[in-house]
Amino acid sequence: MKIQLLLVVYIVCLYSCKAQQSKTTCELNYEKAKTELGQFSKSSNTDYLKAAQLFLDSSLYCNETRKRSIQRKIQIFYMQKAYKEGAMFVDTLKNSDFEFEYEKQMYKNDLTGLQYAEINDIKKRDSAYNVSITNIQNYIDKNKYTKFSADTAAFYSLYYTKSKIFDTIRISNDINVLKQKFPNDKAAIDRMKEIIIESMIH
Repeated sequence: MKIQLLLVVYIVCLYSCKAQQSKTTCELNYEKAKTELGQFSKSSNTDYLKAAQLFLDSSLYCNETRKRSIQRKIQIFYMQKAYKEGAMFVDTLKNSDFEFEYEKQMYKNDLTGLQYAEINDIKKRDSAYNVSITNIQNYIDKNKYTKFSADTAAFYSLYYTKSKIFDTIRISNDINVLKQKFPNDKAAIDRMKEIIIESMIH
């Protein structure tokens, strides 16, 4: 019943956003999606994820909420373990729908890699992640950063992706090399290493 009622709301909101491009309407739908996700975190009832998707599908039509809505929608695909559907959704988007030029391909490859991991196809899994590693590294090299804090998101993305195919020793050693490159950012880099390694263990 909850989903049926929300479907009616979704259709109305979708039409409103497409017809009027109302920032207020889309902001409201985005906030409703966040509320539904909060309810899911408390109850694990997947109906809340479905409801959140409906509101996000509406808020995607407004420029002011598009990028945020895309990030939330991708988050839901991960939560549902709907990796194939998530990769297909990302494939419909443009690079301009993301903050960073490597981000679309990173998400698509991550979701694709998770599909292959589920069927234990390690060769294809690693191939997907290696494409992302190369893309992110090229992005970092192109920008010629002189300090880690210049773009922490790119470095986190790089080592998070590497952690999908390399062990903790390799990741730790790679990050230690980064500390030699950016000695003034050792504390921040150590914190990144701690977060990445912990995510690999748990």
